[in-house]
Amino acid sequence: MSYLENLTITIIGRAGEELSKKLADSVTNGGGIFDKTGVTKDTTHAILFGAQNDYLKEIEKAVENGAAVVQPRWLEVCSVHRQKVPVQPFKMMPGPNPLFSDMVFTASGLSKDDKIKLAALVTFHGGKYTRALNQKTTHLVTHKPVGEKYDRALNIESIKKITPGWVLTSAKSRVLKNTTDYDPANVIPGSEHLPGAAKKSTPANSSAIQPKQTLKSASQKTPSKTKTRRKRSPNSGTESKKSSSRKANTKKNSASAALPPSASVNSGQKNCKSDDSSNYDGAF
Repeated sequence: MSYLENLTITIIGRAGEELSKKLADSVTNGGGIFDKTGVTKDTTHAILFGAQNDYLKEIEKAVENGAAVVQPRWLEVCSVHRQKVPVQPFKMMPGPNPLFSDMVFTASGLSKDDKIKLAALVTFHGGKYTRALNQKTTHLVTHKPVGEKYDRALNIESIKKITPGWVLTSAKSRVLKNTTDYDPANVIPGSEHLPGAAKKSTPANSSAIQPKQTLKSASQKTPSKTKTRRKRSPNSGTESKKSSSRKANTKKNSASAALPPSASVNSGQKNCKSDDSSNYDGAF
């Protein structure tokens, strides 16, 4: 296998002889080069063993040389999947410690997909995720205060019991929230205020109020329409009909006078039809 080909990997910190040998074997089996001398210009990846603040100079030197400083977990994942995985979730940089540094998480009662997302989020912010609950565990993530892991965690005071909301909210704000506010024994599932959650502001009785307002407005508008109609003159309709009738008779008489005695009524109807068709042709 050559998934670590063209990579030169070294160690920052103290790993011990046995662990160093295992790391060297993992790098060699992946096709990479393991350098025991420490960070050099050829180093591409430096695996950190120990607290970040204790090796700031070595970390800065590696970064200046263009090397990626990563957690030991990076090499483990590469070896398991037989491929070079991205360093971003495992990367260490000079400066303040990551948000979840020195924290070990496990989960109970979550779906497989949620556990994968939780592990990725925790690892990205410098923490560690494990399947088993043991003395090294610092946080148990669960929705409800039930299950074998939860019962075991009750006997270990150092383990904080939290809901997934604590991890999400802390990661979103980049600040560790108060764990007591996310204790599954006190939090109703689904009642957490997660980042990006929309708040509903629609009144509960809005659907009942709206019909009344509509009916009221309709009843107010009806009299005004009636009054407007009553203001019209009662004889206006009759006068307009008489006027149009007089005009029609006048046109008819003038047309009959202009026609010769031999012309028939059908010829006049024919001319009317031709005028109508020309109007429609222009409209469409």
